[in-house]
Amino acid sequence: MTSVFKILGLGGVLLASPLAHPISRVGNARIGDTASGFSAPIPRGFAFARETPSKNAELIAPRMSYGAGGMNNFPLLLSALDFGRTIPELAASSRQEIQKFFVSGEETTWTKISEEGFCVDVFTGHSETRDTLVAVWGSSKGVIFSAEAGLQTRWALREIFDGIELDEGACGWN
Repeated sequence: MTSVFKILGLGGVLLASPLAHPISRVGNARIGDTASGFSAPIPRGFAFARETPSKNAELIAPRMSYGAGGMNNFPLLLSALDFGRTIPELAASSRQEIQKFFVSGEETTWTKISEEGFCVDVFTGHSETRDTLVAVWGSSKGVIFSAEAGLQTRWALREIFDGIELDEGACGWN
């Protein structure tokens, strides 16, 4: 099975079916997808940048880091990707299969940060180049947030984790 970080290298194009609903802005400071029934806060310091052609979303923030030449002026992009479209080989998997996939991550240290007894299973992963949060609440239902590795990204992912909400009836686990 393909590594999540190979998929999230974001060098390839992620395709969406014509019937796919986009992850987009829902309200003043949240993004979400009404079809899969979730919303999450836009982290402090970030703004909604755009909906991508593949029906995902990008958030943007000024980078808070200094390099050899002073302040780094390149923006930090945080991608919000639909789980089922991004990792189609896991889209029809059971909760146990998805948990096993992330617990036995080959190239990444994945940590399950959600507690048992909740509908949403949340995993964080860190590689040398990317920090990622994966939230799954049913077969094909979930979202992946990923950005360049760093403290600013980890703060943003924690804020998303603390504020993710499901619509009533959105939980897809049996």
